[in-house]
Amino acid sequence: MVLLFANPFSQYIPLISRSYAYPFFQQKWNMFVPAPSGNYRLFVDFECKGTQRYDLFQRLVFMHQDNRFSGGEPLVLAFSNSIHYFEHHTTERGRLNGPVRNDRLFSMIEHSALNLVKQLHGCETDSVKIILLVEDYNGNARAYFN
Repeated sequence: MVLLFANPFSQYIPLISRSYAYPFFQQKWNMFVPAPSGNYRLFVDFECKGTQRYDLFQRLVFMHQDNRFSGGEPLVLAFSNSIHYFEHHTTERGRLNGPVRNDRLFSMIEHSALNLVKQLHGCETDSVKIILLVEDYNGNARAYFN
């Protein structure tokens, strides 16, 4: 039935095989990770061979999409899950625009971004300025920064 389901040449067989294969072999986001609840942008600003500014999260996503075998998937998942968890468990969620102070979850994202920036650019920097923008699928946007 699975082979019949995968057959692209017949227009009638998929109707029969889909009733068998679809309930058992369906793949959705929640099979691997929770479905994304929004779009994330993690802007970093730091000093390393001049001032550097870019969207670290999108850079990781593009690096992973460019070469799926480079090992970038764990970083994308780690940042995505960390941002998701922070966004749903922070007491700062009600405030738009404001520095995040004394939040362990945001500190973990900040620390991870700092270490990744050091690794990617091969230079020592003491701090990194972060702006985390989260836009959910309803169009609501929130900004967090250090």
